[in-house]
Amino acid sequence: MAADVQYASVNGVRLAYEKAGDGYPLLLIHGFSRDRHLWRKVTPGLARRFTVVAMDRRGYGESDRPADAAGYDNRTVAADALALARSLRWKKFIVVGHDRGAPVAQRLSADHPENITALVMLDCLPFGLRDERPRYPNGRGWYMDFFR
Repeated sequence: MAADVQYASVNGVRLAYEKAGDGYPLLLIHGFSRDRHLWRKVTPGLARRFTVVAMDRRGYGESDRPADAAGYDNRTVAADALALARSLRWKKFIVVGHDRGAPVAQRLSADHPENITALVMLDCLPFGLRDERPRYPNGRGWYMDFFR
């Protein structure tokens, strides 16, 4: 990735991201409890063919951490990702989501299919396959997802 972190102000938050390469746009969205550095070993290979942007989701890494817990839902974070892509002047791009970033990427693809040319989901279950019962609001018990 680029040596320097960059920032974009979107949807009332400042998102940190790194950018590398010069090609077709590719947005990388990390999962729980990671940040944009999750992608550091694969980015050099991807950057040979793509313009790669690895973002810190709101609440992670060097991005802002809004106090309102309601702002961390998949639709809001997907809107952040789209706003970041638009700030980069991307009209169409590939989105890759890992772990808890995958439902964000899927939500982005479902809400804005005109902008997404491909969706890659890593280490996750797609909508409709995971248990839809409410989770603990404080995050405790998430590990039980692995046993369902």
